[in-house]
Amino acid sequence: MMGLRDLFAGLRGSSSPSPRQTLEAHLEAFVERFGKPEPSPAGRPGALPVRGQQAEYRVVAQLALWRVEAYHLPERGFVVCVPADNLVALSAEEAAALQGVLRAAGFERHGHDPHFRRKGLGTGRSGLRNAADAVERALSDLSRVEGRPYTVCIEREPLPDPESMLESIRALVKAKDDESRRRVYESLVNGSFYLPLRVSPSPGHGLEVDPWPEQLQGAVVWAVCTDLKSLDELRQQRQPYLVISGVRLVAAARARRLGALKINPRSKVGGELYGGELQAIARYLERIAVLPALN
Repeated sequence: MMGLRDLFAGLRGSSSPSPRQTLEAHLEAFVERFGKPEPSPAGRPGALPVRGQQAEYRVVAQLALWRVEAYHLPERGFVVCVPADNLVALSAEEAAALQGVLRAAGFERHGHDPHFRRKGLGTGRSGLRNAADAVERALSDLSRVEGRPYTVCIEREPLPDPESMLESIRALVKAKDDESRRRVYESLVNGSFYLPLRVSPSPGHGLEVDPWPEQLQGAVVWAVCTDLKSLDELRQQRQPYLVISGVRLVAAARARRLGALKINPRSKVGGELYGGELQAIARYLERIAVLPALN
């Protein structure tokens, strides 16, 4: 991608590029690769609308557990997105406060879209700078620190791959031993899942996690699905939902003190992890610095 090559070639032999320079270079490269209008099939016999590549890729800036995305829409300009799983990984009180901070910074969410987006940032160099400013502001708001270095990359939109988790659950059902259970933990941490949401009954709170109808010893229970078929089996209305990584799911279980996590609870292959197991996984991820330690 020419934008990245040009920037880093110019900095070769000098100090390493700053996170801001890296971010701007990735935004420039994204526009070059994905930000141009794609040929329209309109008017051709039998033409079908095709989802363009720019709808599948994002510039991702990450600081520890916190993640902010940016992309460019042809003729509309830059958009910065704070994925909703950032909020899910917080306590309910912290998530509600952060939503207010994001709205004050110009981020909004609409309809069944669970994520907070800031649009109208413009095009060209000024739009690029505005997008970089919005990304850094969002990372500061999420992490509650300023000036810390962050990483940047261009990623394809992640979708859950259920096979590892389903295979580990089947193995646990057969063997019922510690090694099989460890494989389930591994599949959880390294996987991603569909998490059902609902419209919050509290004014101004937007969307929140749709919990399992029964608690466990007074603690909230969540349900996740490995694929859309399992999500459709879980409830009649698929929307709203979000895709969440296993690490963020463990962080959320720690922050919300879940009593249990059900996996595909209304499907043929599913399982359940109890709160103690989830907290033990979280402590392990803290020890290896994947999750930040709680204060």
